[in-house]
Amino acid sequence: MNKNSSESRKTHFNLIDVIIIIAVLAVIAAIVWIILLQSGSVGQTDDVKITYTLKFSLVREEFASRVKIGDSAVNSSTGNEIGTVTAVSVEKSKYVNTDAVVTDENGEYTVEVSEYPDMYDVYVTVSTTATLGKNGIAYVDGYRILIGSQIYFRDASFASRGFITDFETVKD
Repeated sequence: MNKNSSESRKTHFNLIDVIIIIAVLAVIAAIVWIILLQSGSVGQTDDVKITYTLKFSLVREEFASRVKIGDSAVNSSTGNEIGTVTAVSVEKSKYVNTDAVVTDENGEYTVEVSEYPDMYDVYVTVSTTATLGKNGIAYVDGYRILIGSQIYFRDASFASRGFITDFETVKD
């Protein structure tokens, strides 16, 4: 084998290699930063008191009255406490049936809403202390409290999946 051919195959560390390594490290750092930011570990400010309302849809009548004011609310997917129940309201669950859009003699449309016979929507207001991030998002035990977020709720006698429908900070 020729000596010159083996010497010419040596790899050299050049500027392009340095740029690629820096780019890969920057992408990794950005991913870690985003994960920490979403978990509330970065950019936190002071603790604040908040209240948020959870809506549980289509709850059977015998379970609709089980949540009580003063109960400790727990995120059943993590087992962590997420606050104390401060208010409960119950409404009949409603739906729009297939023949709901009706046209009157003036050509105007109306939508008819019907109620389920034995199903209820349960609204539970929870109060707690949260960490408010610099991005304006409240975190309760690392969980983001945003309108539309899903929470697996459990208290002493009721468990269900609910969605946050309202959120506000409480000023002392």
